[in-house]
Amino acid sequence: MLLELGGDALEIAERIAGPLQRIQLAESANAQGAEVEDEVRVETDHGDGLLASLRLSWNDSTARPIARCIGDRGEISIAGADVSRAR
Repeated sequence: MLLELGGDALEIAERIAGPLQRIQLAESANAQGAEVEDEVRVETDHGDGLLASLRLSWNDSTARPIARCIGDRGEISIAGADVSRAR
């Protein structure tokens, strides 16, 4: 999971919150019994007290937002993605 989606997730966090100062794998899970994790949570520090928590999972239902950024002045939420049109 982390190797598959982590780089993209960290790039998005960096674009939103600024350059990464610290990255920490907070937890991982293997709910499907595969040889690798299918869910991870990564915490990032962007300096000046700006922190992020990234949760990546193959196990989530599509009913919740696929991405959400919460700040002190508002929130950005992405409800879903149409992967059938991806090339």
